[in-house]
Amino acid sequence: MTKVQPTGANFLETVAGEGITFVDFWAQWCGPCHMFAPAFEAAALSYLDIKFGKVDTEVELELAGLAQISSIPTLMACCSNAKQVAA
Repeated sequence: MTKVQPTGANFLETVAGEGITFVDFWAQWCGPCHMFAPAFEAAALSYLDIKFGKVDTEVELELAGLAQISSIPTLMACCSNAKQVAA
């Protein structure tokens, strides 16, 4: 499993690297986030060639805003050969 710790300071470098990265935007108070967490962890253990990271939206407020996170949990998928589709 490849775990990454995306933050506002390293987000672009983390997701722009080679391969696929899944980022789970969550918060401690979010019940559905806690229900999703075991599935996310199981996927991280099963797919060793994919990077998995979690962003606590309460800690990384600016990053959550820049990513336009309006509800959680939100799962973002990033790919090294993806093109930007929205500004």
